[in-house]
Amino acid sequence: MTRILIVTPLYPPDIAGPAPYVKELATRIKDTHEVTVLAYNHIPEHIEDVRFVTVEKNQPTLIRLFHYTYALFREVLKTDYVYIQNGPSTELPFVLMSFFVRTPCILRLGDEVALSHSVRVPVYKALLLLALARSHSVIIHSETSTPTRVLQKALSKKKHVHDISRPHTRPEILPFVPYPTQQFIDYETSWESHLKDLFTIHTS
Repeated sequence: MTRILIVTPLYPPDIAGPAPYVKELATRIKDTHEVTVLAYNHIPEHIEDVRFVTVEKNQPTLIRLFHYTYALFREVLKTDYVYIQNGPSTELPFVLMSFFVRTPCILRLGDEVALSHSVRVPVYKALLLLALARSHSVIIHSETSTPTRVLQKALSKKKHVHDISRPHTRPEILPFVPYPTQQFIDYETSWESHLKDLFTIHTS
């Protein structure tokens, strides 16, 4: 069974950025893969058969980053693939770890808010570009976002850049509104397509 480590800055009960994506992904692959989620979190929403490693958010920044980097290094030694969700708080630990470990690392540029912030702040931009350079593969979603000129230049230098579809957001079930049957069909179809593309990358 393939061991996958998902590295994320956010996880439910957080609702922003990659949080719902990571939970849905872990739920869908846990029966066929050994999944560990590393997140800045206090009490992560439980998924049966998924292992969680968390670092408290309320610590001072440097201490928090140190604990996260240490946890990442420790977990990478026990995994086959690392799947990193973008953001400075994951990119810095990943870059530091990448100089010592050769485990294949896939960087997903899925959090557009963090991405737009990174390209505006010089220090974060430098960190993002370094994370791109140190990753084995990069995932982008061009159907929902257009890379900036800086990112386009960096991505053009990467051998393994995969432009795959972003899975749909889970439909809401609301009172006094018809059940969103078609939206759930589209939701499932989008995830089937996303996972097919994703695991082609993991095994390439």
